[in-house]
Amino acid sequence: MPNTRKILTMNKFIAITALVCLFSITTASAQNNDTTGTLADTTGTLSDTTEWVTPDKQAEFPGGWQKMFEYIAKNLNYPPQAREAGAEGIVYVQFIVEKDGTLSEVAVAQGSGHSSLDDAAVDVMKGMPKWKPAMKDDVPVRSKFVMPLHFQLAKDEPKPERKKRGRK
Repeated sequence: MPNTRKILTMNKFIAITALVCLFSITTASAQNNDTTGTLADTTGTLSDTTEWVTPDKQAEFPGGWQKMFEYIAKNLNYPPQAREAGAEGIVYVQFIVEKDGTLSEVAVAQGSGHSSLDDAAVDVMKGMPKWKPAMKDDVPVRSKFVMPLHFQLAKDEPKPERKKRGRK
């Protein structure tokens, strides 16, 4: 069983990796109250009359990005079955920051290939506190994000041996 220090180091690595990717990959847009436009999001989870615009100010985790990654490092758990299987990968989680700052429609946009990693990423996002909502013309608006969360085992953590397939 891995010690607590290794788990905390691994969680910090996951959070830092997510931070780097967040700035390079995260997409965000805000929903305008005008319902005359067409759907910019193709996931099918939003109304067909949704119009998405660029907000003046993006939604933000309370305390900023650094606090968000501290939250992720503290609350993201590497699933034991994924650890035992040596599973690693990136989970892209999409969600809506509502006008009141709550997160809704949290879902996997692109999975890692291991369902327990996908579930852990969704769980950590669903447990987040309210964000500061995005603003357009000083009015709170809904905003959509896609956030990558990297799961990578510590380099010194032993990975399970994989059975070699041979011809019979």
